[in-house]
Amino acid sequence: MPLTLHRRTAAWLFALTIAGIAYGSLYPFEFRWVAIPLDAALHELHVDLRGKWSKSNILANVMLFMPFGLFGAATLIAQRAWRRWCLLLAGGALLAFGLQVLQLWLPARYSDFGDGVLNMLGLVLGGALAQLWVRAQAPPALHGDELLALPVLLMGCWVAYKWAPFVPTADWYTIKQNLKPLLFEPRLDLLSVYGNLVCWLVFANLWRDCRLAPAWLWWVIPGVVLAQAGIAHNALALDGVIGAALALAIWPLLTRIAPRPQTAVMCLLLALVCILGLWPFVRSESLFHWLPFYGFLSGSMFVNLLSLLFKLYLYGALVWLALRTTRSLWAALVIPVIITTLVEIAQTQVAGRAAEITDPLLCALIWSVLLPSRQRAHVSCCDTPSQRLPSQAQMASRRL
Repeated sequence: MPLTLHRRTAAWLFALTIAGIAYGSLYPFEFRWVAIPLDAALHELHVDLRGKWSKSNILANVMLFMPFGLFGAATLIAQRAWRRWCLLLAGGALLAFGLQVLQLWLPARYSDFGDGVLNMLGLVLGGALAQLWVRAQAPPALHGDELLALPVLLMGCWVAYKWAPFVPTADWYTIKQNLKPLLFEPRLDLLSVYGNLVCWLVFANLWRDCRLAPAWLWWVIPGVVLAQAGIAHNALALDGVIGAALALAIWPLLTRIAPRPQTAVMCLLLALVCILGLWPFVRSESLFHWLPFYGFLSGSMFVNLLSLLFKLYLYGALVWLALRTTRSLWAALVIPVIITTLVEIAQTQVAGRAAEITDPLLCALIWSVLLPSRQRAHVSCCDTPSQRLPSQAQMASRRL
């Protein structure tokens, strides 16, 4: 069955992507509108890709615009290929290089058209990925079960988080260094084991919701874990291996003894969100930050990217599982927002934590992705792969 992304849903994701890129690029919005000589502006904006940035920043600039290309291409999928690419490249260039120009009046930011070049590379990669997605569906349907596209995107976030920084290597020394923490310096962190276990159980549940072959999980999960050894600067830890192995052992049992395994997985996920938010449980007062994405707007871009991928997966899965468990669209909003809000409030009394509005807002933004498709897909996805969704006529007569 095609896992399609309806154009209205894609357009909303496209709009959120543009807003996120602009927000992150123009923060802290402290513009100083002064006259800048043309030669000084050109000197500031010149393209220089000769080792000016770290590999992590280059990767972050490329990945920043991959969602722009992916969701932009999905939004324009009804257009002819040449027209779609012209519109996508023109809009991407306007956004990428326009933001670099605006950063000239932001003293806290560094302007460089080289960033724009890397952004355009990410756009092309995202657009190509969307094209491959469409071609993989025969025939490509624009009005299919687009709700199932959300689990696919969430699984993609988890795999991307595990495979960062996405630099495959065949160098034996690098592979040996990646295996060293597993084989020669094993360390066991129970919280990390629990986190990997829950995240892989969530992955298995999302896989099941997409009606993909259950037997393939025995290849996909070990494959994702073991592939980390072949990626530069991606050490394979004992915690991750044990967590994945436990998930492979527990998931088949869970599907047999529980009529609705997503309920148990959601409870485990709720516990993980609370534990990660309040660890190490040491009391110390701190301020609450009302600025959205406060923690993502400083420090290493690559570290922030990893954090964003993990939170998208964690809170996106929480929204999806709340929807699947309660079969209520509004419960899928209220439960994650209330839980994350309570955790953030509690973080004002926990040492080493930055309490902010970001996590509840992120849950709400993820939930908003479900709205454009609420009249085209029924929320109660089938509990077994053999079941089918209602027909288009039946779905049109029901409400979420």
